[in-house]
Amino acid sequence: MAASLEQLATTYEEPVPDERLPQLTASNTTAFHPVTFIAEPERVTQYCQALTRLLIHNLIDAEARLTLNDLLFDLVNYQVDDLKAPRYMETWNGLVQVR
Repeated sequence: MAASLEQLATTYEEPVPDERLPQLTASNTTAFHPVTFIAEPERVTQYCQALTRLLIHNLIDAEARLTLNDLLFDLVNYQVDDLKAPRYMETWNGLVQVR
């Protein structure tokens, strides 16, 4: 998990590959879901990395470990959904980045 999060963190500055643009493009505004948790993907990755380090080093009691494990699970799933969400909209003038 830690290695995957580290790799993800290094890719945020890279441009979106052309082959991924269609997957991240919506043709209308109904494809965009309201965001209930507002945090940039980079920040969520940092949260996940911190929780992963804490869980790896096992410096917390069992109850806190279970709670933080659940939180990490929820954050990773949120991150997956957010990274798959549309970021561009198709307009008459071409693609426009909306997120």
